[in-house]
Amino acid sequence: MKNLFIKILILTLVLIPSVCLSMTLKGGVEKIWTVDSAREEAFKDLKKIMDLSSYPAIDPNLIENKNLISKKHFNNKGRKIVLFSKGVYAVRYDDNISESYYYNSGGKLLAIEYVVYAQNIYTKNDIKDYPYNQILYPSKRYRHAYPTGKIIGVGLSPKYMDDYLFEPTGELRTHCIGKNCYDANNNFLQTRSD
Repeated sequence: MKNLFIKILILTLVLIPSVCLSMTLKGGVEKIWTVDSAREEAFKDLKKIMDLSSYPAIDPNLIENKNLISKKHFNNKGRKIVLFSKGVYAVRYDDNISESYYYNSGGKLLAIEYVVYAQNIYTKNDIKDYPYNQILYPSKRYRHAYPTGKIIGVGLSPKYMDDYLFEPTGELRTHCIGKNCYDANNNFLQTRSD
């Protein structure tokens, strides 16, 4: 009886840590992002210019988008709209989640942002339980000025509503956490819708 108890105790001590270890390894560890690590990842494989000549200079859905914004319907009718407190708004359509369009309050196209971290973009067929019109994180973004196509911002989003945006020189322009955006000195800049 004593030998059986010792054998069970030994098996328990050997098996339980290995089961716990495998659960920890499979569960993964969330990466802690700093400004420096976000900058390093964001600037990998940077394309400095894009041809934007085929895009319309004015929001082709201006009236509908303004109507949705006035009703505070930011995730509706096949699109996600983000409104910034300074009047700029961004639109990402569900049928092409790798592009976001930034417009001034009058609907003039200011910039186009591309999600370039392609291994984190999935279609409806790739993941059954994840909404196909959403981006998995982390995701990397390049923002190009309209109409020149020059890079004006490089971004990294480690998770939903956590976004680093850098100047083309590598300086931190904005870090948005939740609805609030801050500069490199942690001074409040503006709010955004979610």
